[in-house]
Amino acid sequence: MPKKEISNILSNWTDEFITTLIRSKSLCVALFSTNGDLIFANDSMSVLFKTEPIKSFINPTFDNLLLSDNSVPLIFEGFLTLGDYSSINTSLWTQVYRKEDKLLVLGGVNAATLLEQNEIMHHLNREINNIQRELIKEKYLLEKTLAELNEANVQLEKLNINKNRFISILGHDLKNPFNNLLGSSEFLTDEIESLNKDEIKDIAKDINKSAKIINQLLENMLMWARCNR
Repeated sequence: MPKKEISNILSNWTDEFITTLIRSKSLCVALFSTNGDLIFANDSMSVLFKTEPIKSFINPTFDNLLLSDNSVPLIFEGFLTLGDYSSINTSLWTQVYRKEDKLLVLGGVNAATLLEQNEIMHHLNREINNIQRELIKEKYLLEKTLAELNEANVQLEKLNINKNRFISILGHDLKNPFNNLLGSSEFLTDEIESLNKDEIKDIAKDINKSAKIINQLLENMLMWARCNR
């Protein structure tokens, strides 16, 4: 657009441009004297100044800007970093102009950089969504595995209870035939010289009967063990 047309727009819309300039959240404007005094800063630029305004110029520094060639008004164009070294800093695409003892700083968002950042954010958001879906899937599988493990623990606890009950019953049932077996065999060992054939035969039958009972109980135990593997 020709400068003449821009001048006409500015002259007809001066108040509107001034209001927008002051309140803008994306356009940063500041005017300094060469001795470092801040003459004007709009709202968005004021937010970026951490302490003393000229000390907020990190790269390039205010002093370095003063050393720039001022044979033409535009003494700097590029990224200007503002802030301090103890916090997060901000970089703006900036033009710095010098006229006599004044420096005009105009900064804002570079449209190409903004588009690039938006593209990066789009890819990051897509990656985050993929990660979230994977996490949800992994959470479901983990919860399913935990539920199965809990069920297995319940079944194992039941088996342990049944095992303990079975062993207790088995021990009780084995006690009597074992006592009979031990008593009869001990009596036979001690008194065999004084016993007749029929008495020895009766004792042998008692021993055999007790042995059969014990054998049947052991068979039951082995069968239970095979069924509960």
